[in-house]
Order: sequence, then C-alpha cells, then structure tokens
Amino acid sequence: MPMDPFVQSFNDELTSITEAKPPVSRAKMTALTKAALKAIKHYKHVVMCVEKFISKCRPEYKLQGLYVIDAILRQSRHQYGGDKDVFGPRFARNLPGTIQHVWKCPPDQQSKVERVLNLWDKNAIYDQFTLESLFTIIGRTPNSNMSSSASQSEAEALREMQQKQEEQLKQLRALQEQIAAQQRNQQHQQPSQPPQSGDQTSSISMSMSPHRSDTVHSTSMPHSAAHPSSQFYE
Repeated sequence: MPMDPFVQSFNDELTSITEAKPPVSRAKMTALTKAALKAIKHYKHVVMCVEKFISKCRPEYKLQGLYVIDAILRQSRHQYGGDKDVFGPRFARNLPGTIQHVWKCPPDQQSKVERVLNLWDKNAIYDQFTLESLFTIIGRTPNSNMSSSASQSEAEALREMQQKQEEQLKQLRALQEQIAAQQRNQQHQQPSQPPQSGDQTSSISMSMSPHRSDTVHSTSMPHSAAHPSSQFYE
C-alpha cells in the first residue's frame, strides 16, 4: 500500500536530518512540524515514522528525534488544544521504549533528554504516572518531586521555628508575671511614715505669734540707714 503523500513528505523531511550535523536548525524543525500537522489524518503513521527513525538512527541523532516529538506535541496542543490533541496519546503508547532508544545518545547529551522530560512535567504534557516511568528509565527524579520534597522540608523547619517562638513567648510572660508579683510583695512590706511632731509644733507656734520680735518702725531708723542707696548717688 503506497504511503500517503503528506506522510511521505513528512518522512522525507525527517530522514533528511541525517544529511547535516546536529543540532537541527530552527527552520528545519518548523518545516517538520508543519509537515506533521498536514498529515494529521494519518497521525498514526507520522508517529510510527518518528519512532522508527529514533530506533534506527545513529546515537548523535537520537536527541534530535526527541526534539521532533517535543515540537509536534507542543504545536498540536497549541493549535488543537490539549483535549483534541491526537499526537500526545499516540506517542504515549510506545513512549517508554522510545525513551530507551533516545537514552542511547552520547553521554554529554543525556542532560538535555532530562531537560525535555522536565519540561513535559512542568507543562503537564503527560500525567504523573507516565512521566515517573520515563524518569525511572533514565534513572532520574522529576524536578517537581524534588521541589515537593524541598517544600515539605521548608514547611517542617517553619513549624519548628514557630514552636520555638511560642515557647520563648511563654517563658517571657512567666518572667513578667514573676517580676510583677515581687513588686507587689515589696509594696505590702513597706510601713507608712506619719509626719513628725516637731515640724507640726514649730509651724503651729509660728502661726500663733501675733508680732515678730524683730519688727522695727522705719521712723526710728537714722536717715542714712532708711535710704542706703543715697550714699552712692549723692
């Protein structure tokens, strides 16, 4: 049975990747994505072409095959929506085996494979169960799980800090109550001091005296003593 023209066009674009050194150019990736979406009526054949390419190509091109899957998934979800995307579920059927082939890429490219899977995890391209199985194949942990563990540790540390602060606050309140009780006891122990009788007697005698003994009429004083300032201005 002859291949559909759109599928044949896509497959020709895909296999031509090996004619140049990686990485695949942006223009080439755009052409591949457009060719895949034109053949959407035969999406199963498109997926099969990509899977076959990844399994048969040389190791240095396996990461490029994963990039093709990623580009098709993102464009299909953007154009048709996540609910109507047909490529995602179809790739998922054999995705563990596909990732096993991709992981045979050169060691210096394996971190980029992990990065693609983390982007799928971040953007919820696939469910958590599927992604965890893929990370298990490459022996890695999703960033979301690591972030979750870090968040739990931070929450536990925050709770411990709050408990310590509450205990310190209780101790401070108890110390304040103890100081206040000591001050009240000291106030009750101090006797009241009545006023001294000598001061009262002297003040009473002074108030009852009709005349001061040193009272002198100004008329009996000499002229010079009555006007002391005249000695300086005459």
